[in-house]
Amino acid sequence: MTRDIKRKDSLESDKVRILNFFEELSWLLDSNKSLDFKKATTIIKEFRSNSIYPYGYFDNHLEKRFIGVLPSLLKDNEIFNTNEELVDFALNVLSLKLTRWQKKSRAEIIGLIICDVEDANIERLDTLAAWFDEILKNRDEVKILRSKARETGSSFSWNDTIRKITGLDYER
Repeated sequence: MTRDIKRKDSLESDKVRILNFFEELSWLLDSNKSLDFKKATTIIKEFRSNSIYPYGYFDNHLEKRFIGVLPSLLKDNEIFNTNEELVDFALNVLSLKLTRWQKKSRAEIIGLIICDVEDANIERLDTLAAWFDEILKNRDEVKILRSKARETGSSFSWNDTIRKITGLDYER
């Protein structure tokens, strides 16, 4: 018996929520009468095709584009085989010290890096965005440099790698 009452309450609640939704939608559509909604799909398709990065909307704002590019870079298992390599990158390239990273999952480490980087100043983000573009464009070369370092037993250096692929000297 109580199950039937709960179903009726749930059904009534859903009806009220649906009616409220359509009322708000109607108001929203009415308040935007001047928009030509027939153009919406064309605009969305154009927007998607012009996007270079996952968040192409921010192409003119490097500080936001950078945040969109960063997950693609950090999630690349061929560039970052281990969590330790992610942490090394965060420290040596981004100047971020991640504490107790050994107890965190890969996703948590990536999230921490993204959140910390978002707070960096705009000039720093512009530089980092340019570096990350180059790292992603030269992904194969980065893998070769990392592999050579492993084969020779020498340590891999992000500083040297960024210098080689960008052709620039830089300050961290």
